[in-house]
Amino acid sequence: MFYISEIADRRSKKFRKSKLILGFFYGIFLSLILYHFIIVDLELSDQSTRLMGIVISLFLSVGHAISQQIRCLGLLSMPTFFDKTGQRVLVAMVFAYIMAGPLNNMMRNGSEVLRVFTCSGALVYNLTKIRYELMFKPFQEALFKLKAETNEIKEIVNSINDVIDPISQEFESDNEDITVRERNDYLDDQMGPSKKDEHMKKMYKKPEPDEVEKKYKDKLQRKCKNIITRADNKCKAAFQQSFDQCKDSVHWAVSWALCWPMKVTFVCNLAPLFGGADVCNSGKSVNSGFGKGYVYLTKSKDELKREFLHVKVNYKLNKMKIMPDQYRDAFDATRDMVMDFGEKRRAAEFVIVCIRRLLAFSFLKILLDSQNYMHKYLTDIEHDNKYITKYYCKIDNRRKKSGKHTLLPLKNTEKHKMVDLRSYRLMKSECDNLWKSVIKLVFEIIAATSLVLLDMIFYEALDVIRRHAKIDYFQTGHHDLQIKVKGTGMIANLLRSVLDRFNFQKNVTVNLSNEMCLPSPHKLDTYYIYKIYGTFLLVFVMTVFAGYTNRVKRLICAIYFRKREKRRVLYLYNETLRKRTAFFRYMKKKVMKLARENKLKEDLNVYLVLRLRCPRVFGWLVRFPCSRRKCLICGEPETAAGKQYGCDTAGCVYVHCRQCWEDVQGECYGCSDTFREPDDGRDVESDCGRRDAAAIDGGHPDTDISSTKNR
Repeated sequence: MFYISEIADRRSKKFRKSKLILGFFYGIFLSLILYHFIIVDLELSDQSTRLMGIVISLFLSVGHAISQQIRCLGLLSMPTFFDKTGQRVLVAMVFAYIMAGPLNNMMRNGSEVLRVFTCSGALVYNLTKIRYELMFKPFQEALFKLKAETNEIKEIVNSINDVIDPISQEFESDNEDITVRERNDYLDDQMGPSKKDEHMKKMYKKPEPDEVEKKYKDKLQRKCKNIITRADNKCKAAFQQSFDQCKDSVHWAVSWALCWPMKVTFVCNLAPLFGGADVCNSGKSVNSGFGKGYVYLTKSKDELKREFLHVKVNYKLNKMKIMPDQYRDAFDATRDMVMDFGEKRRAAEFVIVCIRRLLAFSFLKILLDSQNYMHKYLTDIEHDNKYITKYYCKIDNRRKKSGKHTLLPLKNTEKHKMVDLRSYRLMKSECDNLWKSVIKLVFEIIAATSLVLLDMIFYEALDVIRRHAKIDYFQTGHHDLQIKVKGTGMIANLLRSVLDRFNFQKNVTVNLSNEMCLPSPHKLDTYYIYKIYGTFLLVFVMTVFAGYTNRVKRLICAIYFRKREKRRVLYLYNETLRKRTAFFRYMKKKVMKLARENKLKEDLNVYLVLRLRCPRVFGWLVRFPCSRRKCLICGEPETAAGKQYGCDTAGCVYVHCRQCWEDVQGECYGCSDTFREPDDGRDVESDCGRRDAAAIDGGHPDTDISSTKNR
């Protein structure tokens, strides 16, 4: 202890090198603590963090090496950390650990829930899409491909002209009238029906069935007659040619006789040979109703051309119903959820960073409280001045040897306010806020535990889903459609070209699993559990032993400022002596007044009466505080041994403590007639408030300081 005092004394020239070395390394030690608990949590750039750490390290190490107050402040920061200030800082750190641990883990698992929701929606969409492709997609593809087949249909329809045009030429005309008419019809169709005028319509008016039939019969009759006429002419020409050849080859004298048969041309009249006048009767060859069939055929051709001239395959998509605001599809819900969760998570991360930075600066509160304690110690003589030190006992022993009034042992009322450093047991004044702090700490532990349990329950719920919610989906099916068009005609080919697209065979076999959509929760690291409850345990220990930290703080200041400590002890002794003297005078006057007025009564109860009336039977009740008497002057209860000081008058139940018995010089104020004199009219309070209560036995003890407050 002497070695430490010499090192701490700034006026001492001894151990200079030790002061420099120890102060320098202790400053580095404090700078490392500040670096890891404050500077790192500020989350600055690496270069700024290192530079700030170097500057603080140099300041603290050099300051502790050369400055006594900085050395004292550095040492005070350690017990201050274990004081109430440090406890609040540690509790704040606990909730920082909770935000970095359970709360952050809940946000992480919350994002996992969001992923599960999104993945499940995608899985349901894929399953629905597969079923849709099996049931409806073939029809959709067939309808879409019909648009590409319209040109082929038009070509097939146009090929009808190649079949019907020869029939029309055969039935209606002998020249190219029909061909020109068809070409004009094509141009009119391309230009639109509005380009035709009434005259052209009349020219190209469709004939009636009877008219067509009559014209065709006349045409057949004309053709028949024409054929017979041409045959007659060719026959006559053949006879004439034979006659000429005969005439040229035979002498003229006999040519007439030999060649005259060639002049018999009546044999060329073939009509009577084939039936006479009825040979060209077309009514026998043409069936009735033929005109109707021809007219129906031409009308069908025109209708086919007109219907298939502008063939277009159109499809219409029905408008989706506008859903009310309260209904949303899965995609919108997922998107909104992702956006909201992202915003909330960024806000939470920002708040966590701000809180961590504020908590990093909370360690500065320890330094500020240490500096404040040292400042008040040097300026306010009553600040934390309640300790009975060795110097306090030394003053009391010196007065005892001189036969003067002493203070030790302390009265009960004084013990509640004073701290006896000779005892390691915490005094009542040091334990005043212990239970309040412990109860507050219990509620803080409950709050922290609630958040930890909430995170654990959230994790367990997701883990149960992960272990038991796996589902394998096996989806199989086939969709076959066959449309067969029998026949080889034009209409059959037309229908076959259209309906072939609807022939399909669709098979689906899919194996899916929701394994990728199962949650993968993250369990809270036990590191945070140890930090949270380890810190709470440290706070509890600090709360229980908070009284010792105040003793250590006073001891550190006493080592560095010994003269100031001596003045504080002298002031405390004189102030306690003055208060005790004033209190004794006040109580003495009060007891004397009550004795004169016969109002002095002992506060008796059942247990005390039993003990006093039957000491042999109920003497053991003295072990309980409720069965003990109190000092008549100061109110201090008697010890467990029973009555020690008091008068021997029969029937007197009043007792005195040792010091009060000495102060009253062995006279019992309760039963002595000496104090039952008439009252002089002065009030007790006014009498005890006189300034002469500040001195006893000739003044203050042997000190170099007055009893007035010294600041």
